[in-house]
Amino acid sequence: MLIERAYLFPSQKTVIDIKDDFDHPNHLLTIGIASSADAEKVISTLKAQGVNKIDISPDLNFESKTTVVEPHCRDSDEDKLLGIITASCLKAVTLARELKIPVTFSLVDQAGHELFSYRMPHALLVSIELARKKARTAVYMNSATSALHSLSQPEGILYNIEAISQGQIVTFGGGLPLVYDGKVFAAVGVSGASNPEDDERIANCWIHYLTSLHLYQYLHISNLKGVSYNENI
Repeated sequence: MLIERAYLFPSQKTVIDIKDDFDHPNHLLTIGIASSADAEKVISTLKAQGVNKIDISPDLNFESKTTVVEPHCRDSDEDKLLGIITASCLKAVTLARELKIPVTFSLVDQAGHELFSYRMPHALLVSIELARKKARTAVYMNSATSALHSLSQPEGILYNIEAISQGQIVTFGGGLPLVYDGKVFAAVGVSGASNPEDDERIANCWIHYLTSLHLYQYLHISNLKGVSYNENI
């Protein structure tokens, strides 16, 4: 596969991660960097291979002696945002594959607008809409969707909320909010598992990597268009 872009982030050891079967239009290569020396070597190698679009995590502090990471060579915030979302989704996709559960991923901003969607091969088509609803529910309710289940039972304060909302509010696991400085700024939704606990486990994995790559720094972008990857069965 032709690699057109790379994302470098801090790691305990230098690790290169590429998924040939992930349908990304820019063929993203994610690389964990353990030291400044490794960073210099990796950047030089990438440059020699013709990879000139390199995003660097704010936590990866070093002074590069190469020209590939000069400001005029770096991508826009929209590109960085897409790179972070995609790289983190790859990690969650890996977990879903280990569990042998094809799922759909959705990420929405604080207003519920979908920014990203990816359906794994063989995931049910209905999971596309369910993942989106889970993410939106997590934003609208400022809560994990699994936490709403008991509240939506008879005698609960949210009883019958799914019917009242005409199915727009979901009360089973798989939707999780992203919180920074005490405020929800986005949310993810995962759907496709027969057990909602598995959806939530995969969603937690995605949240972990989105947080470690500092997603919140780039979600001030209001004109970002949603991106959808939908692999056919």
